[in-house]
Amino acid sequence: NCVVKLTQQMRTEDLRYLQLLERLRHGECNYDDYELLLTRIVGQSSVPLLSDSPWNKAPILVFRNEIRTQLNHKAVSHKAQQMGQTPISKLIPIPVMEQTFRVDIGDTLPKDTKPKSNRKTLLSIKRRALPLVPAYCITTHKSQGQTLNKVVVDLKLPNETDDIAAAYVPLSRVKLLTDVVILRYFDYKVLLIKPSKSQLTEIGRLDKLYLETQTRFPEWL
Repeated sequence: NCVVKLTQQMRTEDLRYLQLLERLRHGECNYDDYELLLTRIVGQSSVPLLSDSPWNKAPILVFRNEIRTQLNHKAVSHKAQQMGQTPISKLIPIPVMEQTFRVDIGDTLPKDTKPKSNRKTLLSIKRRALPLVPAYCITTHKSQGQTLNKVVVDLKLPNETDDIAAAYVPLSRVKLLTDVVILRYFDYKVLLIKPSKSQLTEIGRLDKLYLETQTRFPEWL
């Protein structure tokens, strides 16, 4: 196998921010890095309102699927109100992003109703319309490889999180620090997550292959 290492980060144009990201990639950020990121939290004087353009169209990057779903539901409801659309009936809850779902209609039936059979009131429903997945909010995993003009990031991670990509991926999607807004306060320890043992093993394997490649093809590397 041949390996060529690409060591220069080409996306970020802000030198100070690039240095921060390089330390973050190894879990070695200092407190100055933390304080710099705190200046980008919503509510700071240097941070624009998220309701203003272009921030009102910036995607929100979160770590967990549950938060993504909650924020997308709220954004869809808010957009519907702005367009003058009536809310979806709540008699039977209809998930925004599911094509097939199950619903218990027992609570919606009159109390004095007598069923004709002993069938359960739990029904499986399949919609015919194509479900569209809102992208007001996406997971950090989904954003990998993308370059975004503006981004809103949530760095409030679960206590058990040990994935270095949870902080590095969302913060490195933009070219400038001023293109990032952080949704809420977060712990300094988020910037100190180290690469896992398996990641370090893989890095070591690739480094070895890179040295072998340099030896085999010195005229190219």
